[in-house]
Amino acid sequence: MPPREGVIVAFLGLLIVFSAFPLMNTSSLAPHSVNSNHEIPYTIHDFAAPKTVFLFPALGFHNIIEECTLEETSSGYSFKANTTEAHIRTRLLSPIGLSRWIDFGFSYDGFLHGGTVEFRVLDKNETTQLFPDSGYYNTTSLPSGWVEGYFYDHVGVFGGPWTSGDSISDAIIVEIRLKRYLKDDPIFYGFAINYTTSMPIYEDFSIKDHVTLTKNCTVEPKGIILTSREDDGEAIIGPIEFENKRPDVLGLMGYYLGKGVYVKAEILTDSLTVIPGFTLLESSSVNTSGELKYIHWGDKNIKHLPGSVNTIYIRLYIKANGEIIPIIHLLVLEYSTPPQIDSVNVSKNVIYRGGTTALFFCLKDREDPPENLQIFVSYKDPKNGSWLKTYLSEPLFSDSEWLVLFSPGKNSSVGKYLFRATARDSTGNYSNEIILPINITVLNCVPSPPKLMIFPSTVHASSDITVEVTKPGTDYETPEGMLKYNYRYYVNERLVREFLNSSLKSDTLSKGPYKREDRVRISVSTWDGLNESLPTIIDLSVENSPPTLLNHPKSVSLMEDSSSERLPFKKWFSDPDGDALTYNFSTSSGVDVSISGDSIVLVPNPDFYGNSTLYINVSDGIDNLSLRIPVVVLSQNDPPVWSHQKDITVMEGEWAVANIDASDPHDGEDVNVWSNIRSVIPGLIDGVNYISYPNGTFKLKATNDMVGSHRITFYITDGFYNFTYLLNVTVINVNNPPERPVIKTSPDKHLLVGKVKLTLSGECWDPDLKWRDNLTYIWTSNISGELGVGKEISVYLDPGIHRITLTVSDSKGFTNSTYVVIVVLKSPSSKKEEPRALSDIFVYSATLLLGLLIAAIILIKSGTLKLKKEKNNSDEEKKSVEDENKD
Repeated sequence: MPPREGVIVAFLGLLIVFSAFPLMNTSSLAPHSVNSNHEIPYTIHDFAAPKTVFLFPALGFHNIIEECTLEETSSGYSFKANTTEAHIRTRLLSPIGLSRWIDFGFSYDGFLHGGTVEFRVLDKNETTQLFPDSGYYNTTSLPSGWVEGYFYDHVGVFGGPWTSGDSISDAIIVEIRLKRYLKDDPIFYGFAINYTTSMPIYEDFSIKDHVTLTKNCTVEPKGIILTSREDDGEAIIGPIEFENKRPDVLGLMGYYLGKGVYVKAEILTDSLTVIPGFTLLESSSVNTSGELKYIHWGDKNIKHLPGSVNTIYIRLYIKANGEIIPIIHLLVLEYSTPPQIDSVNVSKNVIYRGGTTALFFCLKDREDPPENLQIFVSYKDPKNGSWLKTYLSEPLFSDSEWLVLFSPGKNSSVGKYLFRATARDSTGNYSNEIILPINITVLNCVPSPPKLMIFPSTVHASSDITVEVTKPGTDYETPEGMLKYNYRYYVNERLVREFLNSSLKSDTLSKGPYKREDRVRISVSTWDGLNESLPTIIDLSVENSPPTLLNHPKSVSLMEDSSSERLPFKKWFSDPDGDALTYNFSTSSGVDVSISGDSIVLVPNPDFYGNSTLYINVSDGIDNLSLRIPVVVLSQNDPPVWSHQKDITVMEGEWAVANIDASDPHDGEDVNVWSNIRSVIPGLIDGVNYISYPNGTFKLKATNDMVGSHRITFYITDGFYNFTYLLNVTVINVNNPPERPVIKTSPDKHLLVGKVKLTLSGECWDPDLKWRDNLTYIWTSNISGELGVGKEISVYLDPGIHRITLTVSDSKGFTNSTYVVIVVLKSPSSKKEEPRALSDIFVYSATLLLGLLIAAIILIKSGTLKLKKEKNNSDEEKKSVEDENKD
């Protein structure tokens, strides 16, 4: 259970405080739960001492009867046979730091036929009864209850001025009287007395029982005294029990302490084991007589004990030299007092921005040495009045003083700075914050000069001189970006240019005011608006200079099988004198170099990858400059290759071959090729007029349907690279002669009588009609000559056997023809004629049959000749027709 304010937790406190015997088992009286408004009590129970008549004295009791009438049993204490009364007294009960006596509890059983358990409280001298006012206090009628978390059969509360306040009894003795009837066999388990403590504690050892153990020491009215002629001794004080708020410090005061005679302390747990960090080895020493001095363990005090520790013992180690006998007169546990700032000094009262001055503090504290204190300092900004710590260092302890550095930065305000400080001790107490009786003046700074670089480093008459500020000047009162620069140029000690208050970090002296062998001085200073720094001066002489190297690539990377890399090499070099430069280039293996205008062209050898080097030698005719640039050819997946077929032009009727021949010879990867040829060129029939191959190559025989220009897109890939390739195929039309025309007559008769209107129609097909070719139709008769022009004509034929020929010609003069035989007879006379003789009719009929036969023979012969000569040109066909007409 967590202790409350003013509560001391003390299980088995009697045995711990007032005897040197081990702690005894408390299990028989342990309650089921802890839930009480009472404080933790002293507890006397489970007496585990030897069964002798000295039982109670050994436990701190006084048997006030001649013979002890109680004996130990397995469950508690009972009356000896044939005894009816027992009287016992505790030894002195005197908790260290006692604040109040609170309540009590008794546990017993078996008083069935009467009997009593009574007690009274006596003062430490056993002369005055404190409770009750007289007689004994009978506990048998008290109710059961809890005493600080433990259950007791009978619980009561103390009363009277002796329990608290100024009249409190700092030590008491409890006398218990037990009575029984012989027929009963009661058991007495134990009792508890509850109390609290408070701070501070001033222990003067007037109660000897506060000293639990000693070695080579005695406890006298004036304190703990080392035994004569002993070099050292020890004393254990306790137990000391803490409330919620524990003390801060442990103080000791003694006499006859000095050089080689001192006291140290270590803190023990309630089981008398040393608490880590609070050992004698880590303890400070008290060696001053007549003054209260405080113990600390490094930078720790009593306040820093672990939070789980509520009961402690203090072991004092007393060291002497055998001649002086020291006395420890007082032990104090109390709260610390705040530290004090005793004095302060400053190393410099005036500094520049960026400078440093030191503040020295002497601190004092009643409990802590100076090194265990802390100092907190701040300054007042003279510009805005804020209290800040920005320019202050962390405090440093050295030579009994605390040191704090004040280093105003470049943006710090100019003026007088005030300072204030407060100190803190190891227990967390602060001193009053005070304004220090010092001030520090911060002054403006003169800027520092810049660092320069001159281009070119060697001056010649035909070039400019550029000055560049490579490291700006610094000024603590002005940001770098607001600093200005003053540029001055001298030629042979004569000022030729002055450029002042410039915000630029570079300036150029144009060529002209100097010539070869002149002396040029360049002076540049930093300007902050008020002050100018010392100048940075560079002296130069004008002389011939070799070619200089400008920006150039540190290395060149090429891809394997790349076409080329153009490098503008002339931009890499200059000549300060303006001389013309000559260049020589070479490379190591694997890369070829050539010059193209103002550039060099690097081309890796086919399939080469790895490292090569480009060597360049530059000369102005006097001096040379060499440059070597690494060239790295990076390997890559080689793209597929193919024959870049030229555009194809093919005549109709001829075969054309496109050799694409796509492959990946370097990587050996499969190459896929496809195209849109089927959607572009009409009339392709595999194996007839079109043959294709996996590598993209194809053959085609141009037909009339293909006449025109076609753009074929090839898609070529090896799975990594994807390419498109365009091929134009143009099919040129070859003029085709018209086919043999067809003649239709209306009326559809080949024998006409009399004057009849004959309509002749011609039909003819020419493959070139779709390409806008024109056909001309000419009609002729072997009797009447030319009949007309056009696809259709109407004529009246004279009597006779007509061989009517239709000749069709195209725009190129190619012709084809056909004919038809029409026999026209005279019509009978309108006048009534005499019947002809049979012989006339026969002659007329024979003549008609002969004409038809001749026409049939001509038709057959003409057709046969046509089949034989259909491949001849049109002139030959005309000649053939004329010959046939003669026949």
